[in-house]
Amino acid sequence: MKEAATALVFEHSYNERLFRNKGLISKVHFSRYYWLKEKVSKYCPDVNSVIELGCYDGKALDFLPKKPATYSGYDANWEDSLAIAEKKWQREKNFHFIFCDNPQQLNPNGDTFDISICMETLEHVPGMEQGYIARLAAATKKYAFITVPNEKGIIFVLKHLSKKILNKPESDRYTFKEFFNAFLGRMDKVKRSEICSHKGFDYDQLLKTLSLYFDIIEVKGMPLKFLPASLNYTIGIVLKKKKANLLAK
Repeated sequence: MKEAATALVFEHSYNERLFRNKGLISKVHFSRYYWLKEKVSKYCPDVNSVIELGCYDGKALDFLPKKPATYSGYDANWEDSLAIAEKKWQREKNFHFIFCDNPQQLNPNGDTFDISICMETLEHVPGMEQGYIARLAAATKKYAFITVPNEKGIIFVLKHLSKKILNKPESDRYTFKEFFNAFLGRMDKVKRSEICSHKGFDYDQLLKTLSLYFDIIEVKGMPLKFLPASLNYTIGIVLKKKKANLLAK
């Protein structure tokens, strides 16, 4: 009973914080799910099996063009997310939510899925990105759909200014040199932070790693899709499985 109560508190906290305030923050965060719906509908509308890294409560399932027959969601269980997901999807016997906090725990049985999804997760795993990407590639039969934040250039500056204006706590500490280099996009000069932080994350470097395992089909910015990706808060990436890719070790 105590665990269930805790899960409900966390569920309210996370979803209220990002999706239920009906303001700008909600619109920005919902934009990646509408992007997911649009892109899966375009590239793999008949999706029947899904693997997701960083699934939280399985929200992505609500935005797929059809309910898949099988789904495996992996998460590090931040804010008791796996308990929330299991309760939300308890009627779906072929939906599984599994603890994962390192690449070796992702899809250990070597199953394959029509598509893979990873939303706002790879920026949180410094040093483990390639391991996770390799495992996702090995599990993907058709397409992968990935979103990450933009943490450099003018958008980086605007994010920090908005936190100051809204009096929100800063989770990332930058020296003056690091702040200046992030603004210029010289992310190799910004020290990556520990897990839970976005500091030093470079989506362009991530694209280079992704290209080792997938063909890059689209790179789009959100929520203002008419602007270049570099002038958006979120980056959406559509990938196609290579005919031959590097296998996870």
